[in-house]
Amino acid sequence: MRDKTRMATGLLGAFGGIAGRTVILVMGALVSFMVVLIFLLSAGTARILSAWKADETKILYEYVETELADLLAGGSEPSEESVAKAMKNLPIDPSWLAVADSRGRTLYAYSSVMMMPGASDKDNMRMQRMMSNRKRASELVNANWVEVGGGELRFSASLPEFGQRESNRLLMGAARHILAWGLLFASIVSLAFAFAFAWPLTRQSTALARSLSLIAEGKRDVPIPHCPVAEFSRIAGAAAILQENLTREEGIRRQWAADVAHDLRTPLAVLRGQVDGMIDGVFAADVPRLARLAGEIARLDRLVKSLSLLSRIETPGFTPNRRVIALGPFLGEIAERFGAEAESGGASIETASNGLSIEADEELLDRAVSNLVSNATRYGEPGGTISLVAREEDETADGPGSVAISVENPGTIPEEIIPKIFDRLYRGDGARSSDGSGLGLAIAKAIAEAHGGKIAAKSDPSRNQTLFTLTLPAR
Repeated sequence: MRDKTRMATGLLGAFGGIAGRTVILVMGALVSFMVVLIFLLSAGTARILSAWKADETKILYEYVETELADLLAGGSEPSEESVAKAMKNLPIDPSWLAVADSRGRTLYAYSSVMMMPGASDKDNMRMQRMMSNRKRASELVNANWVEVGGGELRFSASLPEFGQRESNRLLMGAARHILAWGLLFASIVSLAFAFAFAWPLTRQSTALARSLSLIAEGKRDVPIPHCPVAEFSRIAGAAAILQENLTREEGIRRQWAADVAHDLRTPLAVLRGQVDGMIDGVFAADVPRLARLAGEIARLDRLVKSLSLLSRIETPGFTPNRRVIALGPFLGEIAERFGAEAESGGASIETASNGLSIEADEELLDRAVSNLVSNATRYGEPGGTISLVAREEDETADGPGSVAISVENPGTIPEEIIPKIFDRLYRGDGARSSDGSGLGLAIAKAIAEAHGGKIAAKSDPSRNQTLFTLTLPAR
């Protein structure tokens, strides 16, 4: 049983691959072609042979009828000898031919089956007379009679089937041999062509599958083979992109885990040290100290909530709770909320909604825009104006119209760190001393992408301005 299972597995492996399937396809196509060809040849040959037999029968009947009519026109009574002489040069050799007079007496009887190969005409005539003496014509043949001369003579004849003649049998045998050898030769050529065609495909697919298996095993420096076949080339390109994305995501995940551990370790260490000191009596449990502990707890709470929100938004299948939002009151409320913080830094916040509205999740959109404004008030240069503006983007060939909400503030961001600022827990040098979590821009990006939009940052040193733009579909 185990051997049978192993054999079945081997057969599946042999014919389940590209080479095996290609061979099956080619051979199936060849067999189908041969079946159709044989069917067409059989149907066509049957019609041709039927027409051939009808033509030969017509020729034979016309000849016999003409000869017998000429015999009657001679004026003498037909005899066996005269009829035999008239039938001596038949244009077509029939299976049998019988001629009788009006009284039913057989004057001529011929059967190709009874003819002796190599015998003389005289001997064959004797054989025919013996047959005519033994049986009357009405008993000799069972066929339709054709009358000649008003019934003075009548005859009946039948032609052999095509395959009953020796020459035709030889021809049909030769044709069958040619067809069999042609099928054998075509099968060999087809198999050779199938293997020649399938071998490069098998080699490419095997190399590609090996590379994908190594990637699945956790290796990230796997060379992706070059595949000339277009479909395999697309798979190879996708595999290369997948490997790059996995490498980047794993690096981000490791960095994120390290940053989260660091951001959690610091407040936890402070809390533990302060609590241990109060338990040991080293520190007094006074209001200022408890307030500092409460601040650390609040920082931990913000970090945990931000991580939870980011994880929820990035969960596959997450759908924002969309509703129509009038951007005038929406942006005004955010500006009012951060107004005191901006004024403490000598800045002011200006808004412009242009009377626009947008369909979005109000809670998430508030969080995204608030994070951008918070960054502008905290990390922008003191003084100046923070602009919070909504504008309509024109409809393009890539999609419908959209609404862009931009936050512009004084100050610049180094060009080399702009691609990193939307990474989780990334904080620039100026933000490391703050109590921020490093998740604000990552959350804003996740919210934008959850709505089918995008977020971008641009810094202009010539104007000493930094611009963040959150673009979402209008509807």
